[in-house]
Amino acid sequence: MDSREAARRASGASQNAMRPVALGRKNWMHLGSQDSGPPVAAIMTVLASAQRAGLNLRLYLAQCLEKLSDRAFTTDQIHTLLPENWKAQNS
Repeated sequence: MDSREAARRASGASQNAMRPVALGRKNWMHLGSQDSGPPVAAIMTVLASAQRAGLNLRLYLAQCLEKLSDRAFTTDQIHTLLPENWKAQNS
């Protein structure tokens, strides 16, 4: 395979990975108010990272929401909920 073919395949893979994000961006454009965009973008970014890390999204979200609702959980511990850190702690 020459370098052009390799570049074309890599480009196709990255375009396929971005397709759901682009579709979502269009579908979620009207979430209720302009202020809702940034929080939704942050949540979608974390979920995309979790999916890339190979996590079970339902389990990940359930445990993250449980920890966030715990009054003993502090903002200093928020890094433990990042997908890569969560995966390391729970595997």
